[in-house]
Amino acid sequence: MHCLPPGELTREAVPAVTARLSESALARLFPVKLSEMNPWDEPEPSKGALIQLRSGVRVVLIYGKVTHTAKVLVPEGADLASSVNALFSEVALPAGSILWRTDRIPAARPPRLARPSVRKPARASRTARKLAASGRK
Repeated sequence: MHCLPPGELTREAVPAVTARLSESALARLFPVKLSEMNPWDEPEPSKGALIQLRSGVRVVLIYGKVTHTAKVLVPEGADLASSVNALFSEVALPAGSILWRTDRIPAARPPRLARPSVRKPARASRTARKLAASGRK
C-alpha cells in the first residue's frame, strides 16, 4: 500500500468502514504517511490520506485524533463490496475494533481476526491408537 497525491481523487468518497484504533495500531495497520487535514473538513482534528492498496483499489483513510476513530471511504462509483474485501484482505483489522460497516455490501467478507485461531490436535492414526491401548511401544 502507498499514498497518492490528494488531487488523484476526482470523485466524492462514501463511507465504508469505521473502526476505533490507537495511533500505534493505525501506524502498524496502515504504514503510510498521513497528512494533517483542514480543521473545517472534519468535526475533530484529523489526519488522512488517499491510499492505493496492492490490489490497485483506492481508499480514503481519515483518522480522528480525539476519538481515535479511523474512517475508510471508497470513491463513489467504485464497487463497494470488492473495495472492502480488498481492504480486509490487506489490512487485518481486529474484529473488535470495527464500529460500523456499510450495509450496502452484504457480500463483503468479515475481516481476518488479528489473533491466531485455536486448532484441534491432529488425530492419531488407527495403528497408533491400537498400540497405545495395548501398552506396547
